[in-house]
Amino acid sequence: MEESLRQILDSFLSHAPQSSNNGDNATAHEKETRQEPIAKKKEPLHRAIKKEWTFETFVTGATNDRACLAARKLAEWNLTEWNNPLVIVGNTGVGKSHLIHAIAHKAWELKSSSRVIYIDARDYVHEYRDTMFGDMPAKQKYEKKYAEADMILFESLHLFRGPGSQSQFAFVLDQAEKRKAIVIVTSLQPVISLESLNEELRSRLQKADFARIEKPDPDLMVHIALSKANRLGFLLPLTDAQMLADKAVFDIRALEGYLYTIRNTIELRGCDVKTAIDEWTRYREADARNDTSAFTPIAMAVSQSFGVTIETLMSGKGRAFDARSAVMLICRLRGLSDHHIAWFFGKKPEEISRAIARLQIKMAGNEQLKKQIQNIHANFSADVDDVRRF
Repeated sequence: MEESLRQILDSFLSHAPQSSNNGDNATAHEKETRQEPIAKKKEPLHRAIKKEWTFETFVTGATNDRACLAARKLAEWNLTEWNNPLVIVGNTGVGKSHLIHAIAHKAWELKSSSRVIYIDARDYVHEYRDTMFGDMPAKQKYEKKYAEADMILFESLHLFRGPGSQSQFAFVLDQAEKRKAIVIVTSLQPVISLESLNEELRSRLQKADFARIEKPDPDLMVHIALSKANRLGFLLPLTDAQMLADKAVFDIRALEGYLYTIRNTIELRGCDVKTAIDEWTRYREADARNDTSAFTPIAMAVSQSFGVTIETLMSGKGRAFDARSAVMLICRLRGLSDHHIAWFFGKKPEEISRAIARLQIKMAGNEQLKKQIQNIHANFSADVDDVRRF
């Protein structure tokens, strides 16, 4: 009996929870667990980073390989004195944004615990002003954000205005250099040519590595057209790739817009590539003449179909969001560029792209919405003059 009670007691003690105090009774495993450092919080990539803009989708050639090689080194956390900070310079539409987004993807892929900050010059100015007029917690949050950054990706230096925000950014660069954080900046012009920069910031950036992306040559434009069409899911004939590359006039962003229009036409109309390209060619003429008369009938047709007024549609509020995006999509399908559509709505071209992308995602899961937009588009004649009379 006594032996039986002892076995029961031993069994109970073996399953009892161990003491959690810090005394000598704690196990070695518990001590090791308490001594482990807290893992760095995983930071998500900025929502503006495009998932399709990676190094794998960046087509290289003689005009951009130097910038791409320097960018890859920094993206792989291979920090050297000659390529950090890195200023990537080039005209609009040559791939600067693609490259800086690719850096964000690669850096985060290799070190997902790192803090990668992506910000546009204009957004930085607004952030700085909001912080200066904010309360102390807001200022502390702002300072901590940049003080703990492992990588800072700064777009559109040529649009940077405001001596206060520039001085603050110069301080951010100083701190980043001390802790060996990586900094990559894009600009339309070299630092020395930017008269808008104050001397303090100019001095910090003039010692940065400089990598220029030149306008792509015709062969590279054709390769880019073929590559992007393939990723969008359709086979582009070589002659059409050459025609689109020629129309884009060395602007990769414009070329990308053309290909999206063709892909959207294929999906919405259910037609083949040749028919979609023929339609794009016809309606491209309206954009070439800077014809804005096509916007009004499309907006009217969409407002009637969605049951909203033109004023509500243009405001983009509430339930008019889908209607507004539908106007953008149909305008793009009629051959108007995102730059042209953006001008009409008073938006940035990238905002037009995001609105259309969100609508397409919604259409994929909503057959009724897709049919509604298809019917609106189908009501427009293939003749541009008929579109104006609609």
